[in-house]
Amino acid sequence: MTRSLVDALAGTDPLETLERCTRGLDPVALAIARAAKAGDIRPDRLFYRNPIADWGSGRVTLLGDAAHPVLPHTAQGAALALEDAVALGLALRGTDVEPSLRVYERVRAPRAKKVIRAGPRIAAMTTTLSRPRIALRNTLVRLMPPRALSFALTRHARDPHVPLRG
Repeated sequence: MTRSLVDALAGTDPLETLERCTRGLDPVALAIARAAKAGDIRPDRLFYRNPIADWGSGRVTLLGDAAHPVLPHTAQGAALALEDAVALGLALRGTDVEPSLRVYERVRAPRAKKVIRAGPRIAAMTTTLSRPRIALRNTLVRLMPPRALSFALTRHARDPHVPLRG
């Protein structure tokens, strides 16, 4: 089993945790990290929650982190909430609220589920302390053709609301 940055945050002394988690960093990044004061460091534990099946009932629904909390490694929490707001607005153009809310949920759930499930995989590659994994990750990114890297980074950028725009 590979150790991750999350495992390394188990200590209680913030400065000791900072030292342990920044070993081997680039000197510039290390200087920035070491400029932090003990009171500025928040080694909060992160929790993963599997996607939920039902977001709402009747005239009530969820959106944002209440419906689909994501790990910060995906960098998609705020974006998903904004997408939810757009989708909810599009869905509620109908006159009947309850069916409109169920349509919103059906359209949004698959995309949110993909992002939620990507979080642990992204975290495993971006926070690993395993030298072989770091070398593999860095080599793959360096060797990947620019067009393939661009596709990999933008494949989720398609309009997720096409079913609601019709």
